[in-house]
Amino acid sequence: MALTQVARVQTLHLLVKNGIRIEQDSILVELRGNVKQCRPTFNVRSVKFQAYSRNTSLCVTLQHYLARTEELRQGFSQEDDELFLSYVRPHKSVTKDTIARWVKAMLQRSGVDTTKFTTGSVRSAAVSKVKAMKIVHLQAPLTFPLTSNNVLLTTDAQNAVCLATHIHTTFSSPDPVPTPVLPSSSHSSHDISTAITPQELTSTLHSLSIWKATGPDDVLNKFLRCLPDALLQLLLDILNNSWLSGTFPSVWRLAIIFPFPKPGKNLMIASSYRPISLPSNISKVFEHVIQNRLTWWLERKHLLPPNVFSFQPQRGILDALLLLEYHIQEGFSHKKLTLVAFLELNPFVPDVQKARLYDIRVVVPRA
Repeated sequence: MALTQVARVQTLHLLVKNGIRIEQDSILVELRGNVKQCRPTFNVRSVKFQAYSRNTSLCVTLQHYLARTEELRQGFSQEDDELFLSYVRPHKSVTKDTIARWVKAMLQRSGVDTTKFTTGSVRSAAVSKVKAMKIVHLQAPLTFPLTSNNVLLTTDAQNAVCLATHIHTTFSSPDPVPTPVLPSSSHSSHDISTAITPQELTSTLHSLSIWKATGPDDVLNKFLRCLPDALLQLLLDILNNSWLSGTFPSVWRLAIIFPFPKPGKNLMIASSYRPISLPSNISKVFEHVIQNRLTWWLERKHLLPPNVFSFQPQRGILDALLLLEYHIQEGFSHKKLTLVAFLELNPFVPDVQKARLYDIRVVVPRA
């Protein structure tokens, strides 16, 4: 109860037995006094414990407790209606210190280091602090049952297949963009085709965030950053083998996908979920190494157009907006019009042939 409501010990101590209302999917317990958070514009009168839909057998614990302590409550006055009783004779109402000791004992039995996390660690303020420190591991959000062809999917396997089919259809390109061929005489690719150096790998590893979630291989970035020299050389050999041979290991193509619901959407439709993929951290290290090398090579050969601002260091959307504002102001000063074409590619329209968009030409008639 302390963990599900992230409540203070004082709140648990104020729960009363006579004010319990058992509903279909929740239990409402009234308080016999004001909690610490109360103020003139905010007053807590009850605490609601929501049912755990994934395992309903856990929801009857409080009802069992009331049934087993009913005999012990005989002879109590109406004022002695506290919910929690001592399990030693004479089975009177417990104090806040006793409840705090119970919570701490349960934390210890659950494997929590109580030298770092005390009884107050179950409070909402402590939970918010833990989230801010990124200690809590990423968990898959709850999803509603999906529908496919107006048929309700009742099992997790059916929902997973429905989401996988939608993601594959949405993000698979039926008409891939052709790879441009650069003239070998003017732009040699010799600079980027050489083996990856230890300095490149070390620099990439030191730039990794240790708080990133792991992929299917459960390899942490913190582990990769602390590799000894022997394992660092082994990782470098693996990356160079893949880079020089032009092959990508199939195990690096696997990823864990979490469907996150979009706000304000119908959660029974697969398109209402935004997929977040967690690939292998080793494959992301390889990707960052190649990205840094390609970025350096493109800038050195002056192959990046000056009006490209995305996915470049020290450049972003603000630079594009400032450039657009400059052209508009320049047009005003010369009493000319400034025409702007905005093109939006909807990722949920799979029949768009993205390769043909490169041949778009805009013809503006002269005034």
